[in-house]
Amino acid sequence: GSMRVARWAGIQQATAAVPDHPLLTAASAWYISPGQGKTLTARSRVLQRGRNVAVVRTELLATGGKRVLEVISNHAVARKAS
Repeated sequence: GSMRVARWAGIQQATAAVPDHPLLTAASAWYISPGQGKTLTARSRVLQRGRNVAVVRTELLATGGKRVLEVISNHAVARKAS
């Protein structure tokens, strides 16, 4: 449903925030409130960026800035082929 789409949008936004850590290793999403309006806006903030792992907080906001969904995700660097 629509919450699945919102979670996916949040994860896509988070992954884009750390292009040097392209592998999603874990994600937790919290539904905050129903989305009102026709569009959602996503904003991500990198909480930690290390050599191998990054942690990102992403919020999806409805029209007017009301928070709809929050995602905390962990991302890793791709392993190089040996």
